[in-house]
Amino acid sequence: MKIRTEKRGLNKDECYCGSERDIKNMLMTISLDDDYECLINMGEYISRDKNRENLIFKFSYSSFYYKDISEGVYRRHIWFSFYPTKTKEITPKIREEFKDKIIPLLKSEILSCINKNDLVKLDSIIKVSIENSELVIYRDNR
Repeated sequence: MKIRTEKRGLNKDECYCGSERDIKNMLMTISLDDDYECLINMGEYISRDKNRENLIFKFSYSSFYYKDISEGVYRRHIWFSFYPTKTKEITPKIREEFKDKIIPLLKSEILSCINKNDLVKLDSIIKVSIENSELVIYRDNR
């Protein structure tokens, strides 16, 4: 498994709902082979007006093989995108809930997708936003 991290700067009043370390620790417990490339994108949008869905996090899994141009091999992609959010919206409760609910959900979803890879080609998307000071999870599986 190849893990890449992209980081973009934050404004002083912004933060992320989770951490790169939590995602990496979760990925290490799965032990993916070299067929996978994981991208941890810390800062999908810098400009808040581009984030029209008010997302704080997005997970995307694709069972299709894509060519890694730098190495010339084909890999399946797993993306973890964190969106800058105003610090006042990310309460300690939200952080804890993200770690306790979303990280296990991601692990479960990755394992489920891996089991289905050979049966059917699929894309899985999980989006997380905050509405009324609560985490809201949206799923889209194709």
